[in-house]
Amino acid sequence: TQANFENMYENINKTMVEAGIAEELEEEIQYETGLPTKFKLTHPDYLLFVDETGCNTNQLNDGKVGGEVFIMPKNCGDGAAPAGATTDLHFTVLPFISGTGEPVLCSIIFKSEQDIKDIPLNWKLGIDLTVEGADADDLEKVAKGGPTCVYKGKEIPCFYGASPKASITSTLLADMLKYLDTIGVYDRNVARPFLLLDGHGSRFELPFLEY
Repeated sequence: TQANFENMYENINKTMVEAGIAEELEEEIQYETGLPTKFKLTHPDYLLFVDETGCNTNQLNDGKVGGEVFIMPKNCGDGAAPAGATTDLHFTVLPFISGTGEPVLCSIIFKSEQDIKDIPLNWKLGIDLTVEGADADDLEKVAKGGPTCVYKGKEIPCFYGASPKASITSTLLADMLKYLDTIGVYDRNVARPFLLLDGHGSRFELPFLEY
């Protein structure tokens, strides 16, 4: 209902003011879109959004009308055997995006009963198919791991985690925030970083809430 939406926005806006990333004005202002508001975001660079999406390495269902599409070696000709993966290996990707629209962190969760430190190294390295020319023979450039973000002058390598179903857990979510804090992305003398999330169960468990 409209009342629920208004209540949600009112609480979010007031908490942003408490965090120091927004201010409440005496009079409402009208932005290009949306309803008038008394709240103005002052530090969008301290606002974070994140949500997860599940993926699978199996490409059998990646076809399109008119024919199936596979990843194949470059310049191999039409007669080459398909090189697309057909093994089910689920994983989850979580992109952390700043209120400025910039990528802050890419997190990948593998499906495994093992701890992340015991996961095979080649899972984390992968192969970058976009590398061309002489660099294609340089393993450091071809197998350099997941996406690295550069934000607020900090280089933030991809975060890797593991869970039995490749799903997000409260502990993993807390670990991702600890990872950003260890790198020192945010100066809390300026403001407190504000993470805006949906209502997934992992957001309501103690490891994340306590952190």
